[in-house]
Amino acid sequence: MGIKNRFCLFCLMAAFNFSHAAEKDSLLPAWQVEGFWAALNDENPQVIARIGQVYWAEIDENVQVIAGTQQAVKTRELFLALGERAKSLIPRLTELLRDPDERVRVEVAQALGALGAKEHAPELAALLRDPNPLVFYEAIRALGAIGAKEHAPELVKLLQHSNLHIVAAAARALGAMGPAAKDQIPELVKLLHHPDPYVVAAATQGLGAMGPVAKDQIPELVKLLQLPMLADYAARALGAMGPAAKDQIPELVKLLHHPDLSIVAAAAQGLGAMGPAAKDQIPELVKLLQLSILADYAAQGLGAMGPVAKDQIPKTIKPLPYFQTAVVVAAVRALGAMGPAAKDQIPELVKLLQLPDLNIVVAATQALGAMGPAAKDQIPELVKLLQHSNLPIVAAAVQALGAMGPAAKDQIPELVKLLHIYPHPSLVAALMNVQGEEPLNLRIILSILSIVYDNSSRVGEVRFLAHFLGGGEPHTEIITAWLADPMTRPTAPIGQNHDLAVKTLKVFAQAWPFSKPFPKLRRDLETQIATVAQNGQWKTDDLPLLKTHAANLEAVGSTHAAAVQQVIASVEATDYSRTIAKVALIHALFWLTLIAVYPRSRIVQALFFWNPWVRRFIGLGYVGFALTWIPFLRAKLFAPFKPSLMADAALDSFDETAYFPNSAVREKTSGRQQPLRDAIPAIRGQIVLEGESGIGKTMFLRLLVKRARRVVVYLPAKKCVGGVLEAIQAKLHGPAQDPAFLRNLIYSGALDICIDGLNEVSADARAKITGFVESYFKGNILMSTQPLEWTPPGTAKTYILEPLAESQIETFLLTHKDKLPNDAQLTGEDYEKTCRDYLSATLDPQQPPETLAAMRQLLSNPMDLTVVAAMLARGENPDLFRLQQQQYRIMAKDYQRTQLHEFPLHKFAEAVYQMRLKDEDTLPVGEFADELQCLERHKMAVSRPLDEGGKSRTEWHFRHDKIVDFFIVQAFLGPANDKPEKHLGDARFRGVYLQLARLLPLDDARALERRLIDHAADTQDHTVSDPFIQLLRTRPTENEGESH
Repeated sequence: MGIKNRFCLFCLMAAFNFSHAAEKDSLLPAWQVEGFWAALNDENPQVIARIGQVYWAEIDENVQVIAGTQQAVKTRELFLALGERAKSLIPRLTELLRDPDERVRVEVAQALGALGAKEHAPELAALLRDPNPLVFYEAIRALGAIGAKEHAPELVKLLQHSNLHIVAAAARALGAMGPAAKDQIPELVKLLHHPDPYVVAAATQGLGAMGPVAKDQIPELVKLLQLPMLADYAARALGAMGPAAKDQIPELVKLLHHPDLSIVAAAAQGLGAMGPAAKDQIPELVKLLQLSILADYAAQGLGAMGPVAKDQIPKTIKPLPYFQTAVVVAAVRALGAMGPAAKDQIPELVKLLQLPDLNIVVAATQALGAMGPAAKDQIPELVKLLQHSNLPIVAAAVQALGAMGPAAKDQIPELVKLLHIYPHPSLVAALMNVQGEEPLNLRIILSILSIVYDNSSRVGEVRFLAHFLGGGEPHTEIITAWLADPMTRPTAPIGQNHDLAVKTLKVFAQAWPFSKPFPKLRRDLETQIATVAQNGQWKTDDLPLLKTHAANLEAVGSTHAAAVQQVIASVEATDYSRTIAKVALIHALFWLTLIAVYPRSRIVQALFFWNPWVRRFIGLGYVGFALTWIPFLRAKLFAPFKPSLMADAALDSFDETAYFPNSAVREKTSGRQQPLRDAIPAIRGQIVLEGESGIGKTMFLRLLVKRARRVVVYLPAKKCVGGVLEAIQAKLHGPAQDPAFLRNLIYSGALDICIDGLNEVSADARAKITGFVESYFKGNILMSTQPLEWTPPGTAKTYILEPLAESQIETFLLTHKDKLPNDAQLTGEDYEKTCRDYLSATLDPQQPPETLAAMRQLLSNPMDLTVVAAMLARGENPDLFRLQQQQYRIMAKDYQRTQLHEFPLHKFAEAVYQMRLKDEDTLPVGEFADELQCLERHKMAVSRPLDEGGKSRTEWHFRHDKIVDFFIVQAFLGPANDKPEKHLGDARFRGVYLQLARLLPLDDARALERRLIDHAADTQDHTVSDPFIQLLRTRPTENEGESH
């Protein structure tokens, strides 16, 4: 059935009952509304086709309902409750008035008329020109039903229509408008003289519908009482006028003796319709009741009068012999018509149930039912009749029980049993009335649905009853969606909606015990349990429900039990996986929380992260792995130790702007030259950076450390004498020194390492460092060294840091114009001019090639150039061959000026020598406080403030190893000095020996050269001897330079 037809059916059925709303004291129970709506949404067209059978007794032949097949249906009460819902759909209905299907237009006109849609009278009036006669006819009826008096003139015109059905419809429509159309009464009176009785009857109905306002036409109606074909209409019209027509009662009484029985019947009905106004004529009607042939008509009249005639009926019944069946039946019907008012006669009616005459039994049963709850004590007697072999008696008993309402609620199972063999609409009506305010429960619904399994031809009827009598309850709709041969089952929604799947299985569990009396239904239920179980997406909480079904199926030996058990096994396996996943998630969140507080909590650091046992066992193995390989976690791990790891880089005193970025390097193996910043953009892989002292190796390492985004540790090589891992451990604290974990971190590249000054340590120490680097070949390790004889790590790439080119020397000096000392005498353009003049003179190509080469070599060192720049700014003329000595003289001169005594060179030099022996970097501030301050002013030393446990102090360090070597060499000079002999193989004093090559008297220098050569021959270590010889060869050239 199409959506449009369903829509029309809903509105039409609702509309016809909405018109009765004003006559009802209360609306029907909500379950009937919801039950009907649920039935209307069933996919099976046969279900819709059964809607008209709910109230089978009241049928209007003019209402055509499309419900799969056409049926003539008009319900009496059910859709009254739907009235307001249908009213909200009126706008949609008016759109359908233009539908090309005339059947739809008919239905919509009926609905709008019954709904009282007066504001849409113009649209209905437009249908008076519809070419389809049936649409035309329904438009007339609708205009009358809504009381559209403004369209009365149009209806009056139709009284002259050639189609008698149209004329009759117009007459009834005018009457339906009531007093509002009283001006049209004369037009209706004219029709009383029409030659066609059908039209006269319609006019009579119209006048009667207007009620007392048409009382002036009573004489005309009385005349019609003489006509057998019209007497019934006339009598009813007079009755409808009530007391206004009481003057015509004598005329009606006369007609009670008319030879035409139809006229007698009409007169009796008319008197009855007048009610108490005709009570004086009750004796006349009672007389007629004595005559078998007229008894039924008299009974109708007496019954219509109601309670005023109740005392006459018993008098009439008692004297009569029971063989006068017609008279007894008529009298009983009269009592029934009086309803509860005649309850005193219930005992007499019960006696009649024992008579053999079936007609009397039926009448008595119906009369008891008409008395409703007043006869509830006779329910057992009525139940006995349900087993009677005579169907009319059974039908009467069913109707009587239904009339009892909820008082007969306990008899619902008996009525449902009867439904299996007696599918009469009266049975449905009885069930509706007996139910009261509640829909049928699941047990009864299953009993109804079981009918399908014995008689598949009744599927439409049974499914409608289940929907309707079940009140559209969720459990009813779920069970009907799966059982009793639905068109389609909601398998897909079960897989998509977990809640729906659970509700479905819960309903199945409720239905299971109730299905036992119905084997075929139970087998279907078993199948559907397995289907839902296999298609649902189940959770752990659903296992008890699934196990309940599995147990039920196994208990009856169902073949579907295995399928449900398989689903249970799958859910349990998933449950284990989810439990493991939840535990893992909680565990991971626990450790992530610890990581969040780790940098600020020493307890967390010590207990969880740097404790190998806790990390390994509580961390379940993966925590250590994650800390090792996930960069974010690695950074968090070392965050508390970052200052310590980079402390030796002294980044707080590092001026990034002082670094000259244009240096070049040459790859040792290939000889390929490239900018340093391109060759080593970051600490990646294993690299050895080799270059002369002061050429910028340490500055470059500090620059990389400062810019590093990863965790990096900066280590002076002399701190790695005991091992690199041990040097790193020394920078960590407490449990953070776990060596195994550190090894993993270094191997994974989690910790970048800078080792500065390999030339300052012994060959054994370098061998340890080399072994460490080769062991952690995947680690990121950058090393720096001055040129020396050694075997670098085989896993490392070596770059030679090239001296500055001649073009870079001038650039370097000029870039220092913004970083000149505070006491500079030349700045700006004066400084630039002085630099250019100095370079022109120093690098004069006219001087000997050896001298020029020596000058270029000295000026190619950034450290020396920095000293040259400071001297030029102060107006000094730098002596390249004795640059540190000249720098010292300037500093010493300033010291003497401020302290009024000479700088204690020999004492200070001995102290620095002792520092080197002890591998200490920190200068003795207590003994040389004034000296250190002067050194700092002249850029020879630097101070570094420290905060240790809330106590502040200052450390002093030399700016460069060349300055350290200058002071140590002072301790090596002088007669009978054994220091040069003692440290021939000590790499820490390499720079000192290179300065001795220039500072010792020539003969002493050559004697030292001989001893270095011998030492190199013995040890195969040419680290010191080779550069010493090269520098010594320049001594004659130096003399020429001095004269220059």
